[in-house]
Amino acid sequence: MDEYLRTIQDIGDALGSEKSTSVTFSKLLDDLNPIVIRTAQDEEFRNGMANSIHTWSNIKECLENIDIKMIQGRKVDEELRLYLRTIRGIVILMRNLSVSNQEIPQEQLLQNLVIRVFTTIIKENLTTYGEMETSLYVAILSFLHNITKNVVIFDKTIIDSLFEFFKYPVYHPKDKKEILFPYVLYFINMTQNDDFLYYFLKRSDKDIILYNFLIKEIMNEHSNLFKYMERVSIDMQEIDITSMDAILLKCFKRIACNGSFAPYLEDIEESDNDKFFCYLRLLQLVITSSEDWDKFELTAIMSWCFKIFEKAATSTESYFRKGKDIESEASILHKKLLITLDMICSLCKYEHVQKFILHYEGVEKLISLLHVLQKHLFRINFQKDNKKGSINREVKTTNELGDKITDITLLEKRVDYDNFKVRSTNFPECKSLIIEILAMLTYQRKEVQDKMRDLHALEIILSNCVIDDNDPFIKERSIVCIRFLLEGNQLNQDFVVKLEAKKAVQDDVLSEAGFEVKVDGSGGINLMSKDSTHISLTDK
Repeated sequence: MDEYLRTIQDIGDALGSEKSTSVTFSKLLDDLNPIVIRTAQDEEFRNGMANSIHTWSNIKECLENIDIKMIQGRKVDEELRLYLRTIRGIVILMRNLSVSNQEIPQEQLLQNLVIRVFTTIIKENLTTYGEMETSLYVAILSFLHNITKNVVIFDKTIIDSLFEFFKYPVYHPKDKKEILFPYVLYFINMTQNDDFLYYFLKRSDKDIILYNFLIKEIMNEHSNLFKYMERVSIDMQEIDITSMDAILLKCFKRIACNGSFAPYLEDIEESDNDKFFCYLRLLQLVITSSEDWDKFELTAIMSWCFKIFEKAATSTESYFRKGKDIESEASILHKKLLITLDMICSLCKYEHVQKFILHYEGVEKLISLLHVLQKHLFRINFQKDNKKGSINREVKTTNELGDKITDITLLEKRVDYDNFKVRSTNFPECKSLIIEILAMLTYQRKEVQDKMRDLHALEIILSNCVIDDNDPFIKERSIVCIRFLLEGNQLNQDFVVKLEAKKAVQDDVLSEAGFEVKVDGSGGINLMSKDSTHISLTDK
């Protein structure tokens, strides 16, 4: 072992000596090469070196001896290449040893040292983006990934150098493929540390890394995520997640759960619509693709998601008060509502999220928006003209009262007949999502059942037990919601029976909800559960 340590010491001396030549470094590399190979192939040998403080101390001295002036003073390309190659050789040895031991190099803050060595080269305008320099960067990334897999020791005093280190590939003019995977592996490890994310998200230049590089370049050009983000609604069962996709999703999940993310997203919403919706689409993917959430994460997500929904809901009510269909304005509001409602719906299966919504008067806000949408949206039933192969413009389109809409100019502001699509001015799918969320909040909660009746949401739910191409699956979701509203709640059952007696409720709706209405011998009306539970609801 002593001869190997001697080799490392000799390399350290050479890196700091003006007398070192190409011949010096060539010989030292010949001595170092078998050590590097053996640490990669011989586990017992690697463990012996990695668990020795002397090994890491000698490596640290090597790095500390690196003199930037030595790099600046080397005019001959071969000398510079060999100097960088020798540094890379030490870093590769560190990478191999860190497989067996992460504690000692972290305790000696070697992560800070290698970052400073590399970023000093950048700061001194010595960057060449050459093959050896790029290879050195990749080796450093691999070492940093290894020692941060389990524990991340973040030193805020190095945040400036760390940022410069992360920005290096952003401006790299050549093929970056060899950089990308080790880069995201190290970055995702760093996101385990809340302090790192806090300082990272507070930086004014964070978008160079977060948006320009991770999203617009890596995610857009080297991942499948962007094509999924372009979809109006996301079905995770149809998505084929690659290794790069999975890392990026996990990375942005951690970012989205950090306390500094909410104000950052709020600032973007006010300043840059394109960037805001890019983040919102990505976060929709993150949330709908993950099943593993703790209470802290759920609270963090809801803190910004629910706030965006509230603002969009309020703005939507104001929009409809104007009485004009403005597609550019409606498109922004519709996307905000659709994405946030989809995220809330996905997370609402967790009791913690349900309690969050109830605490912040979410039921009232959802019902208020549902009333607005019910009043202003058209119910649409597309009918394809088989002869012409297009949608029949005489398709049944009705308002909230069931009256047919005949104004063609008005219809064309809501429906794109040529592409079988509902325009954003009719806010497609929003009512359906609201009703699904309300159903989850209603389940076995009498206080919500009563509130739904008191706020006249029960009638709206009943009226949406129909097929509507503006809101696919709204009938099925409404029937489930009706079932939850009626279970164990006599006042709601009384209310529905009275409506049924007035023929305001279709028999098949109650049937699909699991109930049937019967009249007994004395003329009393009874609501009977198909599960054989008989509920007497005599209308006195």
